[in-house]
Order: sequence, then structure tokens, then C-alpha cells
Amino acid sequence: MLCVLVIATLVWLLVLRSGPLKLPNTISTVAMGYPYAVKLKDAVAPQAYLTGVLVDLDCSNNTFETESISYGFRIPNKKRTIIVLVDNVSRTAYSAVADDPNRFPIPESVQFQRFDLSQIPKDISNVLAIAESSDLSEFCRIVPAEDRNIYLRLGNGVSGITWSVVGDGWDQKGPIADLHIEINATNGVVIRHSLDKALGRS
Repeated sequence: MLCVLVIATLVWLLVLRSGPLKLPNTISTVAMGYPYAVKLKDAVAPQAYLTGVLVDLDCSNNTFETESISYGFRIPNKKRTIIVLVDNVSRTAYSAVADDPNRFPIPESVQFQRFDLSQIPKDISNVLAIAESSDLSEFCRIVPAEDRNIYLRLGNGVSGITWSVVGDGWDQKGPIADLHIEINATNGVVIRHSLDKALGRS
């Protein structure tokens, strides 16, 4: 869902796909899906290293269910990234190699720094619990479950390695609200948060 839209927005060109790899059960955390992502990554470029994660959430039943997790692995000395999608809907995982877009929202030197997932103590449920006290609960109050999209991003930024919680609410009348929360991935401290409500909407 939304993670696919994010990748499309960055104009990433998919040039290779391997897999799929069947998943034995539902993957509910980034740590659970990582071994499958590494296995598929190693089949394409063993030297590639982790630089980012996207978590797409299903909020349709007023709960936060992990729909899919995308892992980004940078290939050293090449302007390409391996994307491994771990998809709970189809219970499969597969990989693709993507060319870099022409522009990044943050400097490329920051975006593609290596980080060790084992050094990130906060996983999906921890991040959502922190976010609920920093506008996420209010966002869910004003945006009906069927009209909200929420995804999480773990990666390098100007504030170090952070979790971002991003949400948008949209119905047939137009935009309802936009949410953005940035959380320190190591200690769970909220760095900044905002909830922008569309004019004329309660």
C-alpha cells in the first residue's frame, strides 16, 4: 500500500527481482523479517548493507497490523539499492534492485550510511506506543480507520537514526489530516511531531 507509493514517488526503477520466498508465519516485527530479507539480499549482492526500513500498516479495523516490511540494502560503490519486500498478505518475500532517484529529501551521504539493526532496541510496537502520546491517538480519533494510511520508516537522517511515523487521512471530500512524528531509534525520545488538520474539517 503506502510503502509502494513512497517508493514510486522516489522514482525508483526496478530492474531485477528474485524470489519469491515463502514465509512460514506472519512477520510482526522488523527483527522477525530481517533474516528473510538478508537471505534474499545475499542471493543478489552479499556485500550490500542495510540503510533503511519501511513498514506499511493496515489500520482498517482500528488496530495496527503489519501488512508488509520493506528493507533497503545499499550496494557499495554503486548507485543502486536492493529492496526486499516481506509481505504478510501473500506470505511471501521477494527482492528487487532499484536505481537511485535523481534527488533525495536528505543528503545522499546521510541517507546511505550503514546501521546495525541489532543496535536498534525500538521495534514496531514500541514505536507505535511512543507515537500514541505524540499525536497518533488524536490522528486516529479524527480520521476514520477506513480513510487513514500510516507507515513507519527507520533510517538515517539529519537527526541520526530515527523512526518516522507518517500518516495521511483522505476521504471523498478531500484531505482530513497529515501526521508526522520523528523518534530517536535508540532511546525512544520524540524529536519532533506535527498534526496538520485540513481547513474546514473537524
